[in-house]
Amino acid sequence: MVSKRSSLRSTICFVFVALHAFADAGELVVTTDIYPTTLQTNSTSENLPYSDSSVISLSRSNPTTVLDYGTESAGFPFIEVASLSDPGVQIELRYSEGKAYLDEPQADGPWTFSNGLSNTFRVETFNVTEPGRVQSFFIQGGLRWQGIKVLGDASITISRVGLASTSDNTPLDELPGYFESSNDTLNQIWGLGARASQQACVANGSAPSTWEITDEGAFIRGQAPAQSALGPNYSNYTMTFSTKIARGGTGWRVAAAVGGYGPYLVLTSEYPEGTFLNTNRSLLPPNTLVTGFGYSLVNQTTLTTGPVVQYPVDLVIRENEWYSISTSINATGYSVSINGSSPIFVSNANTVPDWETTFGANGDATLGTWGFGPFQDQAAYVKDVSVTASNGTRLYHNAMTSESPTLTEYGVAANTHSVCLDGAKRDRLVWSGDFLHSAFILAHSTGRTDFLSETLAFLLDWRGPEGSIFADLAGMSPKMGSSTQYIAAFADGYGLLDYQFLFLAAAGEFYQHYGADALPALRSHWDELKGVVTAVLQLVNSDSGLISTSDALPGAFFLGAANGTAPSSAFVYALRRMSAVASAIGDNSSAASWTATAATVADAINARLWNPARGTYATDIASFANSSSVSGTAFAILAGVANATQALAAVAALDELRCGVGYKDNSATDCGESTQISPNTNGFLLSAVASVLSSSSSSSEHDSDETTTNTTEASIPFLHLLTSLWPSMLHPSYASGASWEYLTPGLSRAPIPALSAYTSLSHPWGGAPTYMLPSFVLGVRATAPGFREWQVVVPAFEAVRRDLGVSWARGRVPVGGGGSVAVEWMREGEEVEVVKVRVSAPAGTKGRVGVGGREVRGEKIVSVEGGGESVVQFELV
Repeated sequence: MVSKRSSLRSTICFVFVALHAFADAGELVVTTDIYPTTLQTNSTSENLPYSDSSVISLSRSNPTTVLDYGTESAGFPFIEVASLSDPGVQIELRYSEGKAYLDEPQADGPWTFSNGLSNTFRVETFNVTEPGRVQSFFIQGGLRWQGIKVLGDASITISRVGLASTSDNTPLDELPGYFESSNDTLNQIWGLGARASQQACVANGSAPSTWEITDEGAFIRGQAPAQSALGPNYSNYTMTFSTKIARGGTGWRVAAAVGGYGPYLVLTSEYPEGTFLNTNRSLLPPNTLVTGFGYSLVNQTTLTTGPVVQYPVDLVIRENEWYSISTSINATGYSVSINGSSPIFVSNANTVPDWETTFGANGDATLGTWGFGPFQDQAAYVKDVSVTASNGTRLYHNAMTSESPTLTEYGVAANTHSVCLDGAKRDRLVWSGDFLHSAFILAHSTGRTDFLSETLAFLLDWRGPEGSIFADLAGMSPKMGSSTQYIAAFADGYGLLDYQFLFLAAAGEFYQHYGADALPALRSHWDELKGVVTAVLQLVNSDSGLISTSDALPGAFFLGAANGTAPSSAFVYALRRMSAVASAIGDNSSAASWTATAATVADAINARLWNPARGTYATDIASFANSSSVSGTAFAILAGVANATQALAAVAALDELRCGVGYKDNSATDCGESTQISPNTNGFLLSAVASVLSSSSSSSEHDSDETTTNTTEASIPFLHLLTSLWPSMLHPSYASGASWEYLTPGLSRAPIPALSAYTSLSHPWGGAPTYMLPSFVLGVRATAPGFREWQVVVPAFEAVRRDLGVSWARGRVPVGGGGSVAVEWMREGEEVEVVKVRVSAPAGTKGRVGVGGREVRGEKIVSVEGGGESVVQFELV
């Protein structure tokens, strides 16, 4: 289905019946209607199949229904109304990823950080005036569950409910990459990362602007305020604007961070007849200036916010009338005047921010930009925005009647790249550190190389401002909707320096998986990629030989402390992968230099951080005697820093980090009910222990006591993660069909999302099994870039055969040129156990097929040519 935003006027006028022009952005958005799988009304607790013939009748006696889309989905919510009791039936729709959060006051929202070109709120109200299709103006980010409630003494009959989706909703078994085995739990957890990436990766042009620019100004529906990129360095100013409330109220910011954190002011209307019945009049009384601090008036988050304070206004605020609002900043607060009335003084004494970190090093509470965004279900026009300095000099003016540059200035323009976000529902930012997991997942499931190449390009477009110390770094978390012409406003958005390593490693993985097919994109950005590498080379500490920050490149590390195993090993991992890219491109001098530097840092890690007494890598130099970390162990193995003996010992030492269903990040973290277990770091660990297990089982000494012991040691964390951590994401109260951001350890109760409703339950960084299972349990791995050469190693050792109960597996891995390596293997027989392998691969490739973990009778490795199907059989000893 193709829908044009301007055509929505007839279908969404139920929201703002008094308006006459609010959907003419002219953007062409291609959508496909998707529907729930089951429904449930409050008259029955039974889940009923949802189909074309399903009719939902809601009334005072039967006011609600709950719909389940079966798995994580996203799009423009719509209903098709067959009949209604009278014009003006109000219905409330609510959305959540986990079922447990659907009945929370704000469901599992609202969201923070940016408006994400989607609805900030997870509850929205519609005023339905006539039969027909009713569709929301906003995209709802990732959701699985939807509730519908009729408000008041009214009734409505709905013939269809769904989402006009802009996401990839291809069934998992029809994706270019696929995995299936005799263990259904493994099959389900393989799908978690694939589905998360389908919903978190947003195609070019599929997220239209969330503002409408009209002749009357910017028409803004209730959402997180969007801030001007021109004002972060302004202070002690007066910001004035004109506003016309279309419904409920209008909202704005001053002295705010460009990302949105800061004072938030909402002016409510008198609430005329027709005001939504579910309006929270306790939070938002009529004719009131309501103020808060943080990202919103309501924050369903772990973030610090200030109290909500209400100031009654002396005049009646009528809808559809223009008002002039002036907000002046000083050191103690903000003076708000409406139509020249006596100012209302809003003190900042009750706010709780850390001014030093929120507004920059000067700690100035008067410093920051301005922005606009009404609260939930409100809508207003904003025009003629001016900012005047304390000496009367006008610093800024925007009539707000022109799309250019207004939409990009406020960061709400339609998206221009196909990019992978950190999650489907919440932040909706392009985090460079999350990109590595996404790159692996895409390569083993959807095969969407456009997301790989364009996310790479987008992050390189957002390199630091020219002339700054971050000038060559890739963007850390740029948002869709803004423009690099405003890069100076985001000058501090490069602080997690090891995200640069993960980004570079993702670029390297693009080449390793797709080979020659990836080279045009990598070659076109080679100067920028080299610039990133050159920049991070400054992080090699001349004294320790390890990775640490410096005055030349300040910041912090996400994976672990400076002069520590995790960032240093991740650096080696990235540099070795980028060396391979350099060689392929023909930049041999860079390849040689980076290879040598990687070796030097690896030597320093082993010299300074390997603790032979404990048999593991220390977290960092400062805590050498008694520490270790998940990321340090994982990246030391993945980067090839650890030799085989060290890798096995470090895996055996993981028991000290075990915490419930997973592994806590480091020794210094307590293990308790509220500990955040990270599928991100545990995902890197899963890949690392799988590689150790595979290497041990591939030894020619299969029958030695040492090999048996080593394999057993490596299989413990491998099995623990696959049988405890990822199956927890299938919990019926929270399952979204996608991988989670964080979860609790489950020490005395079942594991749940660790950040409560705020947790992203569709986060690609939690989807490591989606690429680990095809490469380790199915056994398909590249041995040359682009799968020109490959191997299939059928895992026949106890951890897979007995403990996971895998007797057969089949699947495919997409490779360059549009083809795939497809494999099916099965074990047969008891007294004489036989493994039969069926494999096909693109012409021009070649592979080797073998069995890992058991001796075989006869030929151990069989060479296979691509271009047809081959069947190989092994008799196990």
